[in-house]
Amino acid sequence: MKTIGIDLGGTNLRLALVEDGKILTLNSYKSNALDKEKLLSIILKDIQAFKACGALAIGIAVAGPIDPKTKKLNMATNIPLFKEFDFISYLEKESLLPVYIENDANAAGLAINLLEYPDINSLYYITHSTGIGGAYILNKQIISGYKGYAGEIGNLKISEDDYIHNHLNHGSLENRCSGTAILEIAKKEIDNNIESASEVFERARKGDEKALAIIDSMSKELALALSYIAHILNPEVIVFGGGVALQHDLYFPLLKKYFKNYVHEALKETPIVVSSLEEAGVIGASLLAIKKTEINSAFSYDKD
Repeated sequence: MKTIGIDLGGTNLRLALVEDGKILTLNSYKSNALDKEKLLSIILKDIQAFKACGALAIGIAVAGPIDPKTKKLNMATNIPLFKEFDFISYLEKESLLPVYIENDANAAGLAINLLEYPDINSLYYITHSTGIGGAYILNKQIISGYKGYAGEIGNLKISEDDYIHNHLNHGSLENRCSGTAILEIAKKEIDNNIESASEVFERARKGDEKALAIIDSMSKELALALSYIAHILNPEVIVFGGGVALQHDLYFPLLKKYFKNYVHEALKETPIVVSSLEEAGVIGASLLAIKKTEINSAFSYDKD
């Protein structure tokens, strides 16, 4: 089945024509350089082109928790243009296709489970990037929770530090361990001219003691948060994705060491791995469209 996958974030917009998890066409844009009208115009143009190629439904992955009942963003921190905007109704009206929306980490976790770990029935996915997000996939289904926050790990308080760069808790995981947090901490403790988290990792690889200390602290606090996940959910595997996770060879040995120190004996060997699936968000959105369409079709058939 051909579907349209849309991955809409605060920086990038990706739209793809996907057939059963395989990307046929992928278009990418800078969403932060566009106003709302231009962004919607681009989305509709690509949707019409993909519809002409046989797409039957649309799945959207967005940054932020989605209310399971209203299907609207609970928060639009990264994409404020869409705050209080009924995105689904708008696209359904303009495209005449069914539209389904999901949090981007949830969509990515679903794709990773279905395509990369199909034999796993309990998977926790964490996106370690500019921010930090999480998703719990149980029996190939996204667990969203009552308000759409299930699996979200970014606001977990893991430190008494009072530094904050967004709406989340002081000392929250995202405010301590995300790419943004790593950069801001490095600016204060190493050099205010550092421009990215990648530069902090580069310095650590060269033996910079302060950079190594930041990476060690980040790994320790991240392991603490994952220990909570392991004890509460007991997943078969914990899978990482995102830009910071590309540096896994440097911090995973520390992360796994601290994780084993924090969990019960039976949980110490919980696999912690990095996903190799590219474009997991847009693929997950497309797979969501397939699953939801099949469910709705079966329901309509039963009703008849």
